[in-house]
Amino acid sequence: MLAGATPTIVFEQGDKRFDALSYEPVDKALSGLPARLELANGRQALDALFSWRDSSNLMPKQQALLQVFGIEAETQLMQFTDGNVVAYVRLNEADVKQWLSLLNVN
Repeated sequence: MLAGATPTIVFEQGDKRFDALSYEPVDKALSGLPARLELANGRQALDALFSWRDSSNLMPKQQALLQVFGIEAETQLMQFTDGNVVAYVRLNEADVKQWLSLLNVN
């Protein structure tokens, strides 16, 4: 846990870098994006963002949003469901492979 409030998994890579996976409610994670895009919910906003990845004809607002949310052509959106909880995880495959290579299972 970072700062003792949010459940977090941290992957350290020496002194130069660490990556953290943590839970954030949709309002905080998307900073009001559904309303800005005039969409009904977070899932629709994520679908819109990820549909723009490969487009070469984006408006400046779309380009800015992709940059703010760190979405590149190779970024993937994964969905996990457990009962009433649905989690969306934005990943670059290279990051995932690197994280997994750091895990030791005993």
